[in-house]
Amino acid sequence: MSIKNYIVLRILTFNICLILLISSFGNFFAKPDSINNSMCYGFVVPLPQGEDTTLETFTDSKVRHMINDLLREKITIYWSEDDFSVLSKPLDMSYAAQEIFYKKGAFIIPFSGDVYKDALLISIISDYNQTHELENQSLIQNEAYLLMQTIDTNTDILVEPKIAQYLGVPIRYSWPCYLQIAEAGGFLTYEFLLDNESQTLLNNNDFNVFMWPYNPDPANMYETIKSITNIAGCNAIRCFVSNGGGYIGSCYGAFVGSSGFLRPIPLFYLRHAYNPNLPFLHKSIAYSLSDSLMSFSLFVNYTLCISISNLTSNSHPVTFGVNKTFQDFFEGSWFVWLGKNTHALAYFQDLKPINGTSDKSSDLKDLIVRKPSWVDSKFGDGKIVLFSSHPEFVINISLLFKGIDWNGDPYYGRRPIYNALFYVTSKENSEPINYKCYELSFIISLMEKTDNLPIYGISKHDFDDLRKRINNFYYNISYLKNITIDLQELFKSLDDNNTNFEKDSRILKYVFLYCDIYQYYNNRSIKNIDELEQVVPMLYKFNESIIERVNGLKNDLNWRLNESEKIVLTTLSIAKNLKEKLLLPRISIFQKIQLYEERRDFLRTFEIGLKYIPQIYFGTLKLVRHCWYNYEANIATNLNTTNYL
Repeated sequence: MSIKNYIVLRILTFNICLILLISSFGNFFAKPDSINNSMCYGFVVPLPQGEDTTLETFTDSKVRHMINDLLREKITIYWSEDDFSVLSKPLDMSYAAQEIFYKKGAFIIPFSGDVYKDALLISIISDYNQTHELENQSLIQNEAYLLMQTIDTNTDILVEPKIAQYLGVPIRYSWPCYLQIAEAGGFLTYEFLLDNESQTLLNNNDFNVFMWPYNPDPANMYETIKSITNIAGCNAIRCFVSNGGGYIGSCYGAFVGSSGFLRPIPLFYLRHAYNPNLPFLHKSIAYSLSDSLMSFSLFVNYTLCISISNLTSNSHPVTFGVNKTFQDFFEGSWFVWLGKNTHALAYFQDLKPINGTSDKSSDLKDLIVRKPSWVDSKFGDGKIVLFSSHPEFVINISLLFKGIDWNGDPYYGRRPIYNALFYVTSKENSEPINYKCYELSFIISLMEKTDNLPIYGISKHDFDDLRKRINNFYYNISYLKNITIDLQELFKSLDDNNTNFEKDSRILKYVFLYCDIYQYYNNRSIKNIDELEQVVPMLYKFNESIIERVNGLKNDLNWRLNESEKIVLTTLSIAKNLKEKLLLPRISIFQKIQLYEERRDFLRTFEIGLKYIPQIYFGTLKLVRHCWYNYEANIATNLNTTNYL
């Protein structure tokens, strides 16, 4: 071989080796924005949509439950405002990475670079997608995808919704629609505020959204007007929203959030809508959060109707995953004018009577068709969603309105309420997402490490006293339930002869069903306490500070049980007095009127239990999940993670 050829060969060999060396380093140190099948940047969780089925709604609820679990662990989650495609693969690795299309409303969850926090994220996602040790009876698994490429799309940053709901006197004859919707979606930070509590307890540190529900039939005009003419409460809510709190209202709650009725022309109230810092110095029938006007007719016989509405588009977060044309319920006032800060999300297209009854709604239909049914608005730094109709009724129609002929998913109303909660509490995001990445083998190893972990903690019986009190409370509710059955029979003859009190006859049915609700929460609380006693010792090995949270929970549960027991004893006293009076041989007209008012007080008092009883379940459930997820993350981070970063 000539010297020239030898030199050329050496140069070629050197260049080839150099290329191979650079290539091998390139595989080990993947650039954050490169497309690399061995690197993962986080997760994409699609918002279930497109099928319009009960199964899809339940799956949607399960996704929201997971998102709320993640938010409570301070995991950053982005909510996509646009459709997008990105290289990704399913969590079960059933096929190779490919471009997958995601509709707006998908959740983008990037890795943070903090190994423990990312292990926590992976553990929670894996639990909901594969085996959730705390939900071994669940048949629904969340769809989740590994993000194999960075994506730049318009997003909002989600914040855990911390809900305060108004529970003033007129509301305390109703069904807890918002509560049941929130529970199904894992919105577990939920408190009720009674009359006059808004001005003392509502603040932007403890809460970030205020909800005002519908006005139930048994509430009288005096109670309703009194509830919305509280100057201090009005200004407290205005201040809360102006400072960045969200507001969600339906029907009566929508009117409260508007600037009043069209008649008389409320220029004075609109002035307050455009000046968030201007307090009300007089009693008002609307809080002027939204620069919108509503109307109602004194000459129309109002009955509950099924309304059909069309969305203006699917581009607003409240409408993500909602059908272009949908149906819910209507009975009340409607929007007739929207100002510059308020925008229609949907319009009424039709109104029809329930179950083919005589159409008393024809006059009302002429008034509301083509009027806005859903709107969003701004007030200071706060976001507002108002529903003239009742999507919150479409959650479990069989309990609220037995016999309604409903075509479609009877739980569909969860979807817009979930969207509204995320929308009014989310933060605008103007910065690109900061992505960190791990080798895919790290993700797989971590999921394997936390799959099907046993729950083996040895109970120290720290909750025995609480468990005993909750069981005793359960028996008191059972006793009250039996008395309520007797009262329903005793009131029948009075109700049959008094059409003026026909609407009030629902009151005892509600008390009976509330007994079932409270017992349900009691049973779930006991289950959570049993799990807490096993899981807390497991986490304690890694984090001794968990005992502080356990003690804080015990104090909270004791306080709520004290208040719950007082309410049940008061309610039992009312029930016994009612029964004694109903058993009298003769009942005068005056006594009948008194009996009807005491019956109203029966439910009005018992419903205050919503302020305490569900939160016992919510509080224990949140701590169980916090302990379990953090135990999983600690087990997972025992892996040697250095080689996977």
